[in-house]
Amino acid sequence: MPPETMAQPEPAQQEPVYKMVEEPEPAKPIAHKHHKEHIHHVFAPIEVMGDHLHPEGQWMLSYRYKRHFMHGNRIGNSRVDLSDVYNLGFTVAQKEMTVDTHLFNLMYGVNDNFTLSATAPYLVKDGDLRTSGGTDFSTESKGLGDLKVAGLMKTGERGIFKLGVSLPTGDIDKRDTTPSGYIKLPYGMQLGSGTYDLLAGYTWQHNDNPTFYGTQVDTTFRTGKNDNEYRLGNEYKLTSWVGRKVTERSDVTFRVLGRLRGEVHGADSDLNAATNPANAADNYENAVVETAVGYSYTADRGALKGHRFAAEFIVPVYQNMEGPQLETDHRFVLGWQKVF
Repeated sequence: MPPETMAQPEPAQQEPVYKMVEEPEPAKPIAHKHHKEHIHHVFAPIEVMGDHLHPEGQWMLSYRYKRHFMHGNRIGNSRVDLSDVYNLGFTVAQKEMTVDTHLFNLMYGVNDNFTLSATAPYLVKDGDLRTSGGTDFSTESKGLGDLKVAGLMKTGERGIFKLGVSLPTGDIDKRDTTPSGYIKLPYGMQLGSGTYDLLAGYTWQHNDNPTFYGTQVDTTFRTGKNDNEYRLGNEYKLTSWVGRKVTERSDVTFRVLGRLRGEVHGADSDLNAATNPANAADNYENAVVETAVGYSYTADRGALKGHRFAAEFIVPVYQNMEGPQLETDHRFVLGWQKVF
């Protein structure tokens, strides 16, 4: 029989195969994802602002308490006594000054690459002075400072560019009682600049878990003159830091900061530059280098879950002052942050 005519066996009938289909798990809300991303983000030291972005629709509220304590006078990079100040012809010398800043900040993620930031400071400035005749007295000014609004934009994988404006909401006509009467306080005791100022900066940082590091340049450019016919000097800041996570929720940081401030341009006619060096527009230019150590902790349970607490202590290692100026003794910052 030819092969092609041979009967072929019928194929065995196979049992149908059924797959059990599991119901998909419900999708998690986007807000939860954003919250989780924020919790594991590594932040810069607490004094550094504008170091991060927020996902679209996310808010963050923060509060910082900053104390800046100044004690003693310096000309150039040398310390001087009160008698040295009087020998220059001044009849009043500053002994020490404390600036307490209550800083409130609100951030909002417009989209994943652009965040808006608004900052409102409340300032309390206390100064202790002595006349050449040996009379001690104190002055104080307090109130709202200059409001700042800025946009933060992602640039590349690790960079953030900042551009903003400082609004002249701080008082520049503060007065207090002195041995010479009820007079206007010096430039450094006023609460604002009195001008619209341009803010620009750039931040770069990298997380190489458990180590992280970054650098930031921050500038303030003054514009025009205020109602009292002067403008404060421009300010330039450069800082770099390195940190290491101690646990999943805490870290320590070390930071170096350099600050340059220009002299006051113009003069307030109500200030007598011959009596007090703080009234002289030339005596505000300075260069300062500081070092800082910091710590932060983010709670992961209980009523404080998601709240970040941080602190930083800052001391100068180099100060160069134009004319008699109070030198920085130390500064510290305490902070709190929470995402919504």
